[in-house]
Amino acid sequence: MTERIAYLDPDPRNPRSRKIRVQASRWYATVELDRDGHVDAATLLGHDSELPAAFIEAVGRARDASIDRTWCDDYSGYVMSGDGPSWVTLGVQFHTSRPWSKRCA
Repeated sequence: MTERIAYLDPDPRNPRSRKIRVQASRWYATVELDRDGHVDAATLLGHDSELPAAFIEAVGRARDASIDRTWCDDYSGYVMSGDGPSWVTLGVQFHTSRPWSKRCA
């Protein structure tokens, strides 16, 4: 499937650049905040590179709601998600023309 990348820093060629990757699949899109190079550079300089706990908690709630919604639309497979110091990944349901499933009604 298609992958799109949005760069969050001015110079996208810089390996320390933070980026958002979006990769589409049939039922959902995987959205990843890639901070790998940024974390490495911050650690090397002695700076704190941790994401705020409130941000991680909000991502967890968004992830849970998105997975619930995707499964309500009759998807029964695995949804890619996770987080760590260098990345945050969540699956986001596509807006489709499928009517709301009776599974979660």
